[in-house]
Amino acid sequence: MRYWDCCKPSCAWSANVPDGTPAKSCDVTGVAELENSDAASACGGGSAPAYQCYDFAPRAVGSRLAYGYGVTYSADSNECGNCYQIDFTGESHVDTDPGAVSLTGKTMIVQVISVGSGITGEFDLLIPGGGIGGFAACSTQWGTVSDELGEPYGGWLSDCQEDHPGDLTAQKSCVMGRCEAVFNTPGMQDLLDGCGWFVSWFGAASVPELRYAKIDCPQELMDRSGLER
Repeated sequence: MRYWDCCKPSCAWSANVPDGTPAKSCDVTGVAELENSDAASACGGGSAPAYQCYDFAPRAVGSRLAYGYGVTYSADSNECGNCYQIDFTGESHVDTDPGAVSLTGKTMIVQVISVGSGITGEFDLLIPGGGIGGFAACSTQWGTVSDELGEPYGGWLSDCQEDHPGDLTAQKSCVMGRCEAVFNTPGMQDLLDGCGWFVSWFGAASVPELRYAKIDCPQELMDRSGLER
């Protein structure tokens, strides 16, 4: 449901958006945009690799609406740049997920900036601290070791759930503490704010259930990602 692997998004390659403008990617600062859309991903090596940009972090538009980015799993490689309205039901795919209740009636609009192979209709939201997967790019970009970045699939919340089972308040405090330890640094405010959004607006929900529908992309999302179809 969540990840932040620091890799260049798959929709930032020009070949993956033949009918439009690819998503932007950034240098190691996470802020300076690269001009070369075909620069190698930080997850694949190279002398001047491309990373995810920090302003891809989610943000609240209001108390019931948020904007963000993510990956969808589809057999259709032409998903790059599509936007979806995600409505949360307040329920969860797991038995113990009290944070999901706080999402009842809330909505996110998410632009697809990466496409993966998996179960059609599933979404992973791009959330700082959400899990680095099988990659080491974040360690390079943030000057950390992988052990400091939480469970590869689940991130800091998964660690905090193990440390504080059944105590959502303690889990939230734990996640925020991890965020501040890594992101409370000049130039990383977007990541710190994205963590705060996850704890507050998103309620530190683990795997909430949702309904979704394709919609026209808000201009704000396209302007921030650079991705247009």
